[in-house]
Amino acid sequence: MLLKDKFFGFSNFIDLVFWWCVDILHVWGDITGLGYNLINILIFILLQPALILIFFTLWIVERTRRGGSHG
Repeated sequence: MLLKDKFFGFSNFIDLVFWWCVDILHVWGDITGLGYNLINILIFILLQPALILIFFTLWIVERTRRGGSHG
């Protein structure tokens, strides 16, 4: 195995990004005093679904406002 493959493989890159994000959540949890678990819940259980619903609603409103059913 080449040294380049070990450090720049896609799987290793995904692992690196994942653990970097976990570290960021830990830092945010420490800064806010809420902790990693609560920050994780706020982002992925509350904020993300809320944003999906908001943008879906905006898309439906815009689609019906333009009077078309395409796109």
